[in-house]
Amino acid sequence: AQRRLQTPRAVEAYWIVLEVVLAQRLGETLTQKQLCAMATGVWSQATISRAVRDLLDGDFLLSSPHPKDG
Repeated sequence: AQRRLQTPRAVEAYWIVLEVVLAQRLGETLTQKQLCAMATGVWSQATISRAVRDLLDGDFLLSSPHPKDG
């Protein structure tokens, strides 16, 4: 079965996925805080947080604690 992202934040989610893929290709990781900083002036922190949550809930993204967070 094919999964689809059912969200009104599809554009934001698509942008997040593209940024994550780019970071992975460069051998980097992105935090949600970094994504919010990159989106400043375009989308709010709350919008990015909701889009990330939608992607996590749909198994489109994986999340792990940042090493500095313990």
